Amino acid sequence: MRSQPFPFTPIPTTLLALTTYTIITTVLLVIHFVPPRNIPPESRQDDMRISIVEAWHDLQHITGDWGYHPYNSHANDRVKEYLIARIHEILRNNKIGLEAENGEWEGSGVKVQVVDDTVSNVTFAAESKGVTVYYEGTNLMVIVKGTGSAPVLIANDKKEGEKERLGAVLVNSHYDSVSTGYGATDDGTAVVTLLQLISYFTNPNTPPEKRPERDIIFLFNNGEEDYLNGARAFAVSPWGKMPKIFYNLEGAGAGGRATLFRSTDTEVTEFYRRNVRRPFGSSVSADGFKKGLVKSQTDYKVFTEDLGLRGLDVAFWRPRSRYHTEDDDVKHTSRESVWHMLSGAIGTVEGMARDTKKSFEEPFEVGGTDSVWFDMFGRAFVLLRLHILFAISVTIATVTPLVLILTMYLLHSKNKLYMFSNSTLRGKCVSGWKGFFAYPIAFTLATSAVIGTAFLFVKVNPMIVYGSLYLVWACFLSEWFLVAWIVCKIGQWWRGSALTRGYTFGWMWLGWWGLLIYMCYLEDRKGISSGYFVLFNYIGAFLGFWISLLEQLALPPKDAESPAAANYQPLSPPRENSGNYLDGGRIFSNTSHDYNPNAHLPDSDEPCSPPTEHSPLLNPSRRGSASSSIAIRGRRPWRPSFRRYVDTDDGASSHLTEPDSEASEGDQATLRKGVYKYEQRWSRELPAGWGTWVVQWLVSVPVQIILVGQIGLFLGEALGMTGADGSDILTVYLGIATFSILYLLPLAPYLHRITHHLAYACIVLFPTTLIYNLSAFPFTDEARLKVYFQQDYSLSNGTNIVSLVGLEEYIKLIIENELPSARGKEVICREDWLRGGLSRCSWEGLPPHVAPGRREELVEVTKVRAAGKRQATFEVRGRETRACKMLFDKPVVELKVDGLKVDLDAGISTVEKTERPHPLSDSTPHHYPGHYRGRPPAAISPRKPPYEDRSPIYPGGTTELRLWSRDWDRGWKVEISWEENTTSASTEDNKLRGKVMCLWADVNEKGTVPAWDELSAFVPKWAVGSKLSDGLVEGWWAFEI
Repeated sequence: MRSQPFPFTPIPTTLLALTTYTIITTVLLVIHFVPPRNIPPESRQDDMRISIVEAWHDLQHITGDWGYHPYNSHANDRVKEYLIARIHEILRNNKIGLEAENGEWEGSGVKVQVVDDTVSNVTFAAESKGVTVYYEGTNLMVIVKGTGSAPVLIANDKKEGEKERLGAVLVNSHYDSVSTGYGATDDGTAVVTLLQLISYFTNPNTPPEKRPERDIIFLFNNGEEDYLNGARAFAVSPWGKMPKIFYNLEGAGAGGRATLFRSTDTEVTEFYRRNVRRPFGSSVSADGFKKGLVKSQTDYKVFTEDLGLRGLDVAFWRPRSRYHTEDDDVKHTSRESVWHMLSGAIGTVEGMARDTKKSFEEPFEVGGTDSVWFDMFGRAFVLLRLHILFAISVTIATVTPLVLILTMYLLHSKNKLYMFSNSTLRGKCVSGWKGFFAYPIAFTLATSAVIGTAFLFVKVNPMIVYGSLYLVWACFLSEWFLVAWIVCKIGQWWRGSALTRGYTFGWMWLGWWGLLIYMCYLEDRKGISSGYFVLFNYIGAFLGFWISLLEQLALPPKDAESPAAANYQPLSPPRENSGNYLDGGRIFSNTSHDYNPNAHLPDSDEPCSPPTEHSPLLNPSRRGSASSSIAIRGRRPWRPSFRRYVDTDDGASSHLTEPDSEASEGDQATLRKGVYKYEQRWSRELPAGWGTWVVQWLVSVPVQIILVGQIGLFLGEALGMTGADGSDILTVYLGIATFSILYLLPLAPYLHRITHHLAYACIVLFPTTLIYNLSAFPFTDEARLKVYFQQDYSLSNGTNIVSLVGLEEYIKLIIENELPSARGKEVICREDWLRGGLSRCSWEGLPPHVAPGRREELVEVTKVRAAGKRQATFEVRGRETRACKMLFDKPVVELKVDGLKVDLDAGISTVEKTERPHPLSDSTPHHYPGHYRGRPPAAISPRKPPYEDRSPIYPGGTTELRLWSRDWDRGWKVEISWEENTTSASTEDNKLRGKVMCLWADVNEKGTVPAWDELSAFVPKWAVGSKLSDGLVEGWWAFEI
């Protein structure tokens, strides 16, 4: 007897499924958690003029020497001074030469300009309705000149012989942190990456032919954490007109791999695809920003929307619980993470800088195309234009149904379409409808169970996903597998069919076809590219279904009286021991009648006549009589097994007997032909061995679960902790449940052949994880709940209110049980107006000590109202702060902000005009010496200045004005106008009321904000404090004018 190498029986199927899923899942998890360990040797780093050791030391200094360094802190100034010193050191080490008065360096054929921009100011309408921001920038730039940097004249007035300069490449990071975090990942790793990039691109050993063609602007912007202020200041500076392409580096987690978050178009993403050796990312993240699932923003928004640039957004992204907290430190990142960001930046920026195509001189709306991208195991990177994906999807969605129709027509013409048929073969019904409903019933019940469990989690323990994300995954996966497996096994026992696998592929093909049509709509109308995995799943389901149809060509024609049937010869050769059967891996022969465990079972093929009222309720072909069952157990102890029967060629039932002791070891494990269990007898003519089912597995499982697994892991980490930010937690659970189902869905056609061993494992795993997820405390030391802190300080009467914002159940637990200052005091909780979905719990706390002097002197306000007009002028100044804001009870329709400057020699205050004229006009500050440390570009390609046609006042007026100064203890002069109350002639109704408040965010010195110190000292280990807004303390005066 010839053995089958890999038959479609339980043990081979289970082994293949277990091996495939184990290997792919393990690899995906390793890539997900572990950054590449491919740091080059020191000799190679020396050749490249980079050093991971130096980068790591820089990161330690930035985050460790000065602590938290938000814009409104003295530590922020120290970080900037350190960066300037390091830039000069790098240039000297690369022998670039001596610094000139205008900030330019030159040496070894390299020209560099260092710019300390201390005059670029911007006023703009923020994202929040009714908010206007006035900001004074303190950005730092290093410009490495490219070989193609020929000057052009303004307004297209070119001189003869001059050529256009290629647009520069902008590489961006921000050196400020939040007021409650060290900023190692957000954005310290990006800052040290830029320092190493400066060293790399000023390498004196680089041959001239390999130097960048384009200028490269390395921007260290300040104030990103507050309304992206630093990038907006760059946008209105003279240098904001130079770049055409950008590469933005960010951080929203702590360590891990730097992922490609967003891209403007296919063409610019091509730089990443060609030059990054360890790519990581998916266009799913870009769609998350488009649809508002990700609420935070990066400087990418300013560069694309305000400057119209084309570029990439690369960021660290997990775990979100460390984002903007004290856990964003060097301990929670690694050198490998630094190298992953740096290596990707070197390749991508170098590719951008050496590109000379004019196509990048146009905005992405004109010269770019939408893209879809994803990595494969962090090694390969797939990039397609979205319209190409759309064209492929439409073509496949149109052609494949025609292929199936033609195939079924061919089978029907040959009378071999056993599916959807109850015709006869040799007088017996082929039972072609058996197995038709197995998949939809199994899918519906299993999916309903998982969705129901998701709702149960939301009802009982909604935040368990925050700290036990992967136990939630395990619960959903094991539940869906267990329910689907049980239903499929019952279906196989009740109405076993050789067509079950084919029918399952057919149902899957139909479902994926509907999703593919929907994704075509999203791709074409909405620009959504996240559904690329649908195309691959559809192709797998189609090929699986098509192969199942083609299998039927090997079967005899159904009409036994036809000439074709009369002349039909079995495709398989005559078999020795054709009466053998396989039971649990042992072969039994028909030479004896001592043992026949299924002698009570009649022929598995049933008559085609429909059941009537006289038909027995229980089909004897499936159950047998009680006496026969007892007789079987008396003849041989029962044990669970999967039996495969082999009929004789004439179609008669086999005689099952004692094991054949002469059968080989291979024959005991597999048979080439036969009928499995209760399936139709004609199924012995279907291909077996290394046949069709293995091919179906290869085309429908591995690639599909790789793509779905990558997306599922990303979405789980990205959304799993957003419930603490006020996001809808049900959406999180439904997303995880959906991708749990999609991850196991390719296994569906094979479930009826999976052994009980995996089901037993799920029987243990599912209830264990379910009970844990329903009862466990949701937060851990590694996944700490973020609670948002703010202190409101009335300067008129000294009342101070400390507030924690978060999930009410847990912040009340912290306040009442952990904080000494709240004991015995009334704690008031209400819905927070800044973060929807969260509660604000407040109590009278410890007073702050943010500046020397009396409380009343912390904020100075002078106000003058113009006689008979709805106009007023305010002068505002705060101590030990450079951030204040004004709140108005009526919308302000006009405003003007000037910076107050203290003249120490004269002892008087003067007004420094900071209205922003056109950056190219003769009145701009950069035309006068001393305003910039660094000369602006000699000429700039014409582009419409950002914010020129955009009013800083919302159509409905401004109700909040935020003020930022680059200098300490310097104030602002604010001129405002408001509209008359036309519904009332009362003088009182036409008064303007509001608050003037200043912000303090520097808590590096203990005792400055005792309430914050108390929270940091006594908060339980499963929670951590974070900032709620720009200031940790807001001290205010009320006004009426």
